[in-house]
Amino acid sequence: MNKKTLQAIKANRTIHLIDIENLCGSCDLTIASVENAREAYFAAAQPNADDLFVIAASNHNQEAAAFGWPNGKHVFRSGQDGADIELALVMINEHLEQRFQTVVLASGDGGLAPFAEHLIQLGSELKVVSLGRSLSHQMRALHCPILNIEETFGLAA
Repeated sequence: MNKKTLQAIKANRTIHLIDIENLCGSCDLTIASVENAREAYFAAAQPNADDLFVIAASNHNQEAAAFGWPNGKHVFRSGQDGADIELALVMINEHLEQRFQTVVLASGDGGLAPFAEHLIQLGSELKVVSLGRSLSHQMRALHCPILNIEETFGLAA
């Protein structure tokens, strides 16, 4: 594809990469906690109707993630930093910089900062959404817009 075609494909398109456990502030999710985090995220990020979502979680949170955030692509991996690994794979393998003007990363985890920085270097507009207490120094150092979500939903049943 030529450069003009690639620019037209990505113009005004946004993808949201969601580490739902990080956004909920917990590694044990309920459908209600995911729904509440989703509402808070939508209020902060104000996505458009045609934006795409990738929701990542541990395998044991599949049901809560899928039913609590039903629209989008769901990726699951167990183990330490499993959701981060899945989101990093999306950032590396799916040529986001060619397909989307904006990437919104809903995670404050510092382990994702090098992948986010790489997207910025490739020309993507990056925004970070995070709980204030979950935002790492590495994410702050990216000098991109940061939207903080208040943790008013952490005790949801």
